[in-house]
Amino acid sequence: MAAFSAHRKSCVLAVAFTALCLHVPARAQSGDWTIFNTQNSALTANWILCIAEDSSGNIWMGTGGGGVCHYGASAMEVFDSTNSPLPNNDIRMIFIDRHDNKWIATKRGLAVYRAGGVLLSVPDTAASIPESFELFQNYPNPFTTGTSFTFSLPDAAIVRLEIHDALGRLLDVPIAAQEYAAGRHSVKWNAGALPSGVYVYRIKVTPLNGSVKTASRTNTGWSHAKQAVLLR
Repeated sequence: MAAFSAHRKSCVLAVAFTALCLHVPARAQSGDWTIFNTQNSALTANWILCIAEDSSGNIWMGTGGGGVCHYGASAMEVFDSTNSPLPNNDIRMIFIDRHDNKWIATKRGLAVYRAGGVLLSVPDTAASIPESFELFQNYPNPFTTGTSFTFSLPDAAIVRLEIHDALGRLLDVPIAAQEYAAGRHSVKWNAGALPSGVYVYRIKVTPLNGSVKTASRTNTGWSHAKQAVLLR
């Protein structure tokens, strides 16, 4: 919001400053001033409504009726409704976000532009990898027909998921022996014709790199179990 307010203030200043400068008769330089207008540059209109700077230091100018003028590397580039999807050439505001998307407000809608494609989010890969092994409580629980089992792995591993009754008898194997990448995973299970009761779901993990943390160790790798309640 602070960045948006700063850009909004810059746009207001731009109206007072650039509109005055750009209506001056064509003159490249005058002392400490450099003047750009439609007579001595590629500007498509002298009425400048807003200005914003991107992460590379390029200047983006929104004009009243002339579209967007992009000034960078000593060259001016113009985006308008004839050479781009811009919905209207009357530009009221330009906001540049942290991904360098240019949010361009016009009289007929909002356009978003970024060279190479609009980027609305950047996935945080490091944050998405669990720090330790974990088997979560199934959901829903209790359940009437089907439920989901969720587990997380800090490293790639071979996973086996078993369903047992209260006496320890093996009833089903939703995951026989499947390789999973590091991350959080879920598998759905249908109880079929099983009667109401308490069932145990057990996960067995064999890490591919030999290190899965915070689980009970068995002779075949790592294992953990929880109870699920089936109500008919």
